[in-house]
Amino acid sequence: MQVVTLWPFPTEAVSAFLDASKRTMVIEGNHDGQLEGLIRQECLRGVDERLHRYDGRPISPEQVYETVMEVSRARS
Repeated sequence: MQVVTLWPFPTEAVSAFLDASKRTMVIEGNHDGQLEGLIRQECLRGVDERLHRYDGRPISPEQVYETVMEVSRARS
């Protein structure tokens, strides 16, 4: 799910998506995890994993893939 609008926060849509998911991961381009914080604050739940990149460079599909694979291997 790509959260595009942060205010008003789409609490119902994000909560429904999280409820339907076995595992969750937030991928965001900042150090502080602002989206993850909003999810905790508005949906009253956390996420399982996170990928934060905060060096000003875009997050590549390869980086997302590698992170997902690392998490999968760690859970096996």
